[in-house]
Amino acid sequence: MKIITISGLSGSGKTKLAYELKEYIKYSEIISLDNYSYSEEYLNQKYNEVDFSSPLAFNKTLFNENITSLQQNSLVKIPQFDINTKVSKNIRFKKPKILLVEGMFAQIFSENFQTLDIYVNIDLDIALIRKIKRDIKERNRDIEFIINEHLNSTRKNSKLVIEQKEKCLFNIDNNKSDNNFNLENILNLINE
Repeated sequence: MKIITISGLSGSGKTKLAYELKEYIKYSEIISLDNYSYSEEYLNQKYNEVDFSSPLAFNKTLFNENITSLQQNSLVKIPQFDINTKVSKNIRFKKPKILLVEGMFAQIFSENFQTLDIYVNIDLDIALIRKIKRDIKERNRDIEFIINEHLNSTRKNSKLVIEQKEKCLFNIDNNKSDNNFNLENILNLINE
């Protein structure tokens, strides 16, 4: 199983890129790091705060166990997290030929595995604009919540996300307003 990670800031286009690549790469599947989020209750108890843009908000141990099991077996149970309800349930996941792992910390979380790493580069202000639009439309969040989250956590943790850029083999600039990727170039890079 070949593992491709897609890392970048919230709002950079990681998920969109993963789904576009899945359309073109036969026998590929996606695992989102969002599925490995701890519950708000757990984060409050352990850290006295809920910060979903921190690497501490994700269960790296379970992620590593799941990927290791997936490399050895054809079928494993993985968590499926609903970002709106904040509820996680287990689903059966079949081992693909190519696994696309997307999330802010995908490269960091996959460092124990042989991976091809993609970083989606974006200016922080453009990422924030996209995040505002997405969170209002898809997650029913209000602007005050989004701004507060950005000022208190997303911006603070963005340095950790951006540091992955240096470790990734491919850096893709996504500062265009249309959020469109040149998939032909990306697929050529993956196939090299």
